[in-house]
Amino acid sequence: MPKHIVTEGEHFAAIAAQHGFPSAKIAMDLPENKELREKRKNLHVLAEGDEVFIPEKELRQEEAAVNQKHVFAAQFDELILRFRVLDLSERTVTRSAEVTVDSAGKKTLLPKDDKGVFEAEIAPTDKQATVRFGDASPVDMEREYRLQIGGLQDPSTPEGKRHRLNNLGYLAGFSKKVDEKRMQWAIEEFKRDHRQKHGFKKNDATDEGTKLPDALVKEHGV
Repeated sequence: MPKHIVTEGEHFAAIAAQHGFPSAKIAMDLPENKELREKRKNLHVLAEGDEVFIPEKELRQEEAAVNQKHVFAAQFDELILRFRVLDLSERTVTRSAEVTVDSAGKKTLLPKDDKGVFEAEIAPTDKQATVRFGDASPVDMEREYRLQIGGLQDPSTPEGKRHRLNNLGYLAGFSKKVDEKRMQWAIEEFKRDHRQKHGFKKNDATDEGTKLPDALVKEHGV
């Protein structure tokens, strides 16, 4: 039984494509991946070291009449990159954005809804997207932002917490090696800002078990 060990930056669709499958559902729904489904909840957000069962590819035969034209359609995953940007005053940026991904090139997009959510089609092989807001005010919004596709890890892991805290504006550190003091500062700031909404208790370390990951997912969006 072949197994794929997840490395940094991988997600289920990319893993399936790497092994020659056009759709991740072929492997996602297998009973051999039941434990992983229950552990991670969202299979597009994995963690380094996770084991994904990959089935053997099978040759499929179809009967068809000769001397006629036949169309065979393969099922491919539709992958969408979704993101939202806030300015320094935590106001949603709703102006048009120039988004670039390897598979689709450069496109100018407008938010899909009043919450300022942008959507861009991506391929399983895409690793990075860049976002730029032109002629923006304040000046801070004129810079280019790089999004690492597949880099978000499970919220129960230290990396997963750090990623979400950084994305939400709490500076938890950007080195792969976790800075414990900076991380704890960011966690306390997040809990203070969301204490009432998520029921955090002051100086209660037990919050960081399941309550903190759940709150980060709700505020972050995934």
